[in-house]
Amino acid sequence: MDTWRFLVLASAAAAVLVWHWHLTQADFKTWIRHLTRTTRAWWKGDADLSPMAMRVEEELCRVRLSMFLTFLRLFIRPVMVLMLVSVVELVREPSFCCGGWLFTLSLIVVCYGVVVNNQLPCKSLHSFHAFFSIINMVATISSGCGSKDDFLGRFGMVIGAQVLHGILFPAGAMTVVYSVLHTVLYIWATAQVHGKSGLNLWLLVFHIAFQTLVCNVVPFLLEFTLRECISASFQSKDSDSLISGFRQMLKGICDGELLVDSKFRISGSAPCLQRLLASKEEFAGRSFRELIDGKEAQEKFDGFLLPAVQEDDMKDDRSNEGAPRCLRVPLKAPSGQVVPVDVFHVTLPRFLYGEKATYHLLALTEDVDSRMQLEADPTSPNDPASLEALPNSLLASRHSPAASASSTETQLECYDELAEMTLLLNASTELLDIEEAHLRFVRHGNEPEVRMGMPTLKRFARPLDWAGIDGTLRRYARQVRKASARGQEAVEKKALPPLVLRLPGETRKHLLARSLTISSPFERKGSQEPIYLYLHMMDFQGPARPTLRSLEGLDEAAAVAPEERAQSVQTEHNIGEARRPSHLPAAGTVHRRRSEKKSVDASMFLKASPRIGGGKTLTYLVSASLADLV
Repeated sequence: MDTWRFLVLASAAAAVLVWHWHLTQADFKTWIRHLTRTTRAWWKGDADLSPMAMRVEEELCRVRLSMFLTFLRLFIRPVMVLMLVSVVELVREPSFCCGGWLFTLSLIVVCYGVVVNNQLPCKSLHSFHAFFSIINMVATISSGCGSKDDFLGRFGMVIGAQVLHGILFPAGAMTVVYSVLHTVLYIWATAQVHGKSGLNLWLLVFHIAFQTLVCNVVPFLLEFTLRECISASFQSKDSDSLISGFRQMLKGICDGELLVDSKFRISGSAPCLQRLLASKEEFAGRSFRELIDGKEAQEKFDGFLLPAVQEDDMKDDRSNEGAPRCLRVPLKAPSGQVVPVDVFHVTLPRFLYGEKATYHLLALTEDVDSRMQLEADPTSPNDPASLEALPNSLLASRHSPAASASSTETQLECYDELAEMTLLLNASTELLDIEEAHLRFVRHGNEPEVRMGMPTLKRFARPLDWAGIDGTLRRYARQVRKASARGQEAVEKKALPPLVLRLPGETRKHLLARSLTISSPFERKGSQEPIYLYLHMMDFQGPARPTLRSLEGLDEAAAVAPEERAQSVQTEHNIGEARRPSHLPAAGTVHRRRSEKKSVDASMFLKASPRIGGGKTLTYLVSASLADLV
């Protein structure tokens, strides 16, 4: 070859190599970093890994181990056939090649018998990788000592086994080492069988390309893909857990939540709507807009959702920041009653449940002060007969300050006439339906009062207290169920901490009970029979009033006007430790802002009269099946 031609070819080759390096240097560096990281992790263990990385490594190891054991169970049958063929060949024509193959196949069968029924640690995969690579090399050496007629078939099986090693075992630095050793043995075996005439440039190119692309790139690519899939799976599970916990929390601070699609059709069940609208209808697939009362309110709701719809059309994937938007809308129940609710709206990320449409999360909070209950209002001008039938003192008691108060206010009230209350609750239902009620009143004054009951125990409890009440009743019900299943006697009654419950018919008034006990004196005749519990409450009066202390040199008691002292009320954070003022006020109500997070003692609203012997009591009979206490 002329010198100038050599220079041209060398320059062209150098230019091609430079251009190729310019295109692939980023990928080459990435693979080097990945190889270094996996080798360091294998050598040092999981000490330097983050919790998420350790979680991924553990799951990846578990998947690899499952793949290996599954393939070994499937591969053992072809191995047994190959063993029989090797035995026949060894008996017919003994040789080192047949003996070597029979020995390697026997080792595989022994390995199967050792690991198939044992629990293997994940770290053992590297040992098995080395074990099977050595077996493959022994088979290659045995093939090099065989005949030319059998070499091609045996050589193909050895190459196929090496490919399987790259798929089944983790990729690392040892993968490259095993590839180099196999390449040397393949070339040596070919030279032993075919002589020097079998060695040429294309054989070397084939082995280099095969070892690089198939035996190294494929294992590392598979390792990277499995790792990314496992990481994505964990992130998806974590997101589902957060969403599930968030929706469960909404049930405690709101009256319910709804998941709606891009057309605002309700997805899944809607128990909150069934409870708010007092309906048994399944609202799945129904448009939330159809439930809004009045065309004007529907148009206002459309304007409220317009920004979210525009973002959906523009495929805006920006994350939501700040507080959710809120709108008060009137919902119309099948009975015709209008239920005002506050709707909080949040747009969820795209591609939820694999769909391209955007989903929306709505939280609903009922405005109980604005609920239209004309039939329950005896002072309604549309019912003049009711005004004549009730005395003025009774009508005065019906004019609650809550009618003009905002929805952020609450009140605590106690009634002297209430002595005992017993409720029979069925815990086989979702909200503990009240099947029986027993109330006993003792009159201490001449002014009559009217109070109404509630249908479920959850309607009595405050939203933030319901989780604790629910858990306590469920645990006690499980004890009763287990004792009944074992044929034991009734579980002894259990004392509970003080409890604040809503008064029947008074959604913003609460009653404080200082003494609570729970028991189940009933005998169950069958496992399907509901579990009934007695929830007995007593002591609705507060402790003795403390003595006022005066500052040194100042008489603060005298500095306060008597009428102001009679109207003052002291509160404290812990329910059950409220103090009484120096002068007891007349029976009435006190309004407090919900943001103050304080409870008012029920004794502050009792009239100044001696205690009733034994204390006033309130008893709930609760049916506590475990499935429906929500």
